[in-house]
Amino acid sequence: MYSHLVQLMREAYAECKALGIAEDVFSKGGIGEFILAHHLNHELVDGGGGADGIDPATGNRYEYKVSTQTSFHFGFGPRKTDRQNEKLLRRKFSELSGAFLAQHHLGLIQRVVFCEPELLLENLIESLKASKAGLLTKRYSFDQAIRFGREIEPPTRNSHPYDASIPKVRLMFQLAHEQGLRATIFSKGGQGEVLLAQHLGHAVTLHPGGADAEDASGGLHEYKISATNQFNFNHGARRSPRALEKLLHEKFQKIDRVWVAARQEMDIIDCESCTGPEMGNYLISHFNGTKGKQLTKNFSMQEFRRIFK
Repeated sequence: MYSHLVQLMREAYAECKALGIAEDVFSKGGIGEFILAHHLNHELVDGGGGADGIDPATGNRYEYKVSTQTSFHFGFGPRKTDRQNEKLLRRKFSELSGAFLAQHHLGLIQRVVFCEPELLLENLIESLKASKAGLLTKRYSFDQAIRFGREIEPPTRNSHPYDASIPKVRLMFQLAHEQGLRATIFSKGGQGEVLLAQHLGHAVTLHPGGADAEDASGGLHEYKISATNQFNFNHGARRSPRALEKLLHEKFQKIDRVWVAARQEMDIIDCESCTGPEMGNYLISHFNGTKGKQLTKNFSMQEFRRIFK
């Protein structure tokens, strides 16, 4: 079903691998950042939680937020004291020369707003102080973000190291769109769903929030795909045993099979599965025997096989 799309993904991955950025682009949600860096004549920064892009002409580093929508999410982890939160933000922004917020459609940048770092930082500090949420998060629309800077026009196009890869990435978005896949399918490693669906002969579901894929008989499947042999099941904050059981029963009774799959570059090299009820019952038992604040269970492939075979 997705053979042409998977071939394009493999070709784009190979070209990004030659640039040393393949996993940043295809595993860490960086495909939008990759498109924006090319648009701005920047390059991606390899550095985890710091800046996303760098202007090689000036050495200035920038934060990127890229979306198919018109709002942009800033997240900084769990809330601590106001003083600790402010220190965290100031440390992060100390190396930034600003932030670019961009909307794209099918891999083409539609609109970009540049935010001055000092203005954005001070608003983030005050907004997060006023919020009492457990996580440090703030969302801005374009109209809100433009108060901290300005909308920018596309820069003059220069020859760029990403020139050979960008057309394939845009074709990936176009083909995914033609096949009815949601616009966010390539964010946060979601292309793994396409790889596994092709491997298993499934169809990726068109509605986020439920199952990941559907088979020819209408059976629903949940996927966990990893390049690091770590398969994470996260069900939010801890709740009462009764509420936990209700949550997991309702989720997994609708799922025919739960799959964990090992990915190497753009290939599925191993996979295993259990039934949805088996996973639901195991997680209920597991979480009732733990005390962590978050309902999170991590499997290796070996542990998964040992438990469910």
